[in-house]
Amino acid sequence: MATPVKYKKPRRINPVSVTLAAVVAFVALLAWEYAPLFMVEQEAYRVLESYGSTFVGRHTLYTDDPIARDRLRLKMNAELRLAGVSDPELESWIEIEGREVRLGVVYSKFIDWPFNVVKRTEEVYEIEHTFLLD
Repeated sequence: MATPVKYKKPRRINPVSVTLAAVVAFVALLAWEYAPLFMVEQEAYRVLESYGSTFVGRHTLYTDDPIARDRLRLKMNAELRLAGVSDPELESWIEIEGREVRLGVVYSKFIDWPFNVVKRTEEVYEIEHTFLLD
């Protein structure tokens, strides 16, 4: 006849629970560092789309007049800064090649890790919105 096996009740704090807590803390730290960067990137693309619509609305003015196109680019830079792009070396462009128009921006953000676990990291973002004129 088989003898019943009696197991000890597991402790509340064991290696599995400690590992799970460490993994959850690490994922939370990554989300804390990278979620704002993702949000700013999405907001910057939204600004580019918005100014793409502005460009399409008066495309004959902006294709013929480089001064008006540069003013539009400077207004786009101001709105990008309001959207959260804080890089002082922000570069943006409005390029026209035939019927294709490209609005773009390049900026970088720095990630500072707590307790200097990892040295300061620079993330470079290049975002471009392309559309065709009718």
